[in-house]
Amino acid sequence: MNHEAFGTLYRKQFDCVFRYAVALTGNHSHAEEITQEAFARLLRDRRNGGAIERPEAWLMRVARNLAIQRFRENVKECGDVPIPESRSPEQLLYHNEVHARILTALSRLGRAQRECIALREFGGLRYQEIAEMLEISVDQVKVQLFRARQNLKRDLEDLI
Repeated sequence: MNHEAFGTLYRKQFDCVFRYAVALTGNHSHAEEITQEAFARLLRDRRNGGAIERPEAWLMRVARNLAIQRFRENVKECGDVPIPESRSPEQLLYHNEVHARILTALSRLGRAQRECIALREFGGLRYQEIAEMLEISVDQVKVQLFRARQNLKRDLEDLI
């Protein structure tokens, strides 16, 4: 992969991988580290002659594995929320509370539901891609997404 192709992929996929990592970890700093490491591994793998058919899915899988590794190391902190400075103190407080509620609701989901919803909503993957990544059937993906959405709706209904 040449530098131009890598740069294009980086610009196109960084936000998706980052949002997915935030959904898995609940922490912006950890998600940023995970995202950077995933791209570094992609670049390293390509330099070593690795053939990756679908780098977008590969990046998500690496991000998932790095997040799992992070959980196993028991390194968990509260996530910092970047907020534009133009907001009033009331808006900042409300934004922080909503963000914390969403992360809490996501953390209450079972692992399969959290991974499916994060891959779909934050990673933008299709059902088939999620099924392949998690090594489950498309029907199982649909069930996990339905249940995750129901649980999130229940936990966040007062925000809607």
